[in-house]
Amino acid sequence: MQKIELDDYIVEYEISYRGKKYIKAKFKDGKLIVTAPPRTQKYYIEKLLKANSKKIIKTLFPEVVETPEELGETEETKKEKKVKEKPSKPIVEKEPDYVHLNDKQYVLSYVLGHENACYFNQVDVILVAKKNDKKLYRKNLYQYFKQVVEQEVRKLLPQVYKDFAEIKMPVINVKDYKSNRLGICRKVNDTYVVSLSAKLAKYDLKYIKVVLYHELSHIFEMNHSKAFYDVFESKYKDAKKAQKALKAIKYRDCI
Repeated sequence: MQKIELDDYIVEYEISYRGKKYIKAKFKDGKLIVTAPPRTQKYYIEKLLKANSKKIIKTLFPEVVETPEELGETEETKKEKKVKEKPSKPIVEKEPDYVHLNDKQYVLSYVLGHENACYFNQVDVILVAKKNDKKLYRKNLYQYFKQVVEQEVRKLLPQVYKDFAEIKMPVINVKDYKSNRLGICRKVNDTYVVSLSAKLAKYDLKYIKVVLYHELSHIFEMNHSKAFYDVFESKYKDAKKAQKALKAIKYRDCI
């Protein structure tokens, strides 16, 4: 059991770490139970409890609640208050958000914090942001995806230099494309630039090589003609088959 001081009262509470999206507090069998996303820092839990201290004290220590007379309430004001109160609606649990990494599905959790970060464990993705903004959460996630793709490209480079020895190696970078584009090859002045999408981190990482070799083959043919696919197939075995398999994958992620 954890302890916290709320309005001069020592309150005991229990933390249950689950794959939920938000931090929630509830009362069960006279006990205060807090459910929070995995790896949530205690600081944020205590912040929630302090913000709801009056309600918690009122529930756990009913004997200290002021009488209506002490609160300045009369029979008339109590009747008016009763009329204005609306019946509470049952809480309906929303389906959790999902996202993929390396072709595996993870539950997304959103946590407000003093940093902008992204953490992974075996079943959850924890997105931490300084404010509750979905664009900011997405930015943190795709910053992580970008690092995953960049790391995989570095592993591939020794083989890439061998397979494309006859050309000057272009600039290779990773971009956060909002579209479904997974890669692009373009010529900037006299230099070729190959850009890969950070979204490739969602797929089995073997497909990074497929997209990279596809874009490098465009240095020989800047189109999708038979000549282009002849180059692509010579550089990557069963290139068309691998590309077709990649296009068939459809993720219904929330981000």
